Amino acid sequence: MKNLIKASLFGLLGLAFFLPSCSNGGGSSTTTTAKPTTEKPSVTDTTPTPDTTPEPGPGGSTTYTFEAEYTDVSTLVGGGISGSAIGINMILQSGNASNGWYVGYTHKKGLSLTFEITSSVAAKADLKLLLGTELGPMELTPTAYEITVNGTDLNYTKFSVRANSSQIGTDFREYAITPQIDLVEGKNTLVFTTGENEYCNGGPGGPLFDAIKLTTTSSLTWEPIEDNIA
Repeated sequence: MKNLIKASLFGLLGLAFFLPSCSNGGGSSTTTTAKPTTEKPSVTDTTPTPDTTPEPGPGGSTTYTFEAEYTDVSTLVGGGISGSAIGINMILQSGNASNGWYVGYTHKKGLSLTFEITSSVAAKADLKLLLGTELGPMELTPTAYEITVNGTDLNYTKFSVRANSSQIGTDFREYAITPQIDLVEGKNTLVFTTGENEYCNGGPGGPLFDAIKLTTTSSLTWEPIEDNIA
């Protein structure tokens, strides 16, 4: 796999120029891919077994975790600090992520991750995001990072994604989003989109996306694309 990526990089370097990326810098998002691929991300250590067991929440509620690496990334073209990636090549490994994987290459305006979740009944839900950053501290607002629930913009309270506490890996932390969101009975679509900001060398930058958590009295299910990291 490593040799395949290197061959693609050097053989298609001219095409890579047209893919979105920040203008300079280092960071983890450096692989360049010039066309879609069905290859799986390179596995360098033992992949953790997903913990899909819902956790009891307050007042009879339940907390569900939905991993970003199990969303549909097949049509996405992402931008990194000094390179770009397409589809599942946007999925990267980290021992600090909740399931050992996360979605990077979010430094592109309009880059969206979509979670489709089915609710047994209409209900309120507390939303938490598990995020990291390779761009230093990031203040996320509804303009800088857009969240929509069933097509409606969520005017959430701004919050700051903190920088890493050390140089070893990426810190992924939970950030509570206020206000609560409204789930409908049946399918709910939650979309998280890099918006207008200057966090990546003066251009749009997004957080490294680990997972979301929903705490609600409803029963939630979804169809994770586990083959993304198989």
